[in-house]
Amino acid sequence: MVLYLAVEDLIVATTEKRVRVTLDLGDPDLYKAIRHAAIERNQPVRAIVVEALQKWLEEQEAKEDLQD
Repeated sequence: MVLYLAVEDLIVATTEKRVRVTLDLGDPDLYKAIRHAAIERNQPVRAIVVEALQKWLEEQEAKEDLQD
């Protein structure tokens, strides 16, 4: 299963071009779960994935801050 999404929500400057990313999730059930969550929240799959990536990045930055 390949997931195509635009991650323009990660772009701070609105004048920049949208970025498209292709992800091979490797698990059709994972995609179904993401799609189901998106439907329940009335959001596109892209929004769910962008939110997850943003949270992951924040966690990584927090870990780095603790190490400094």
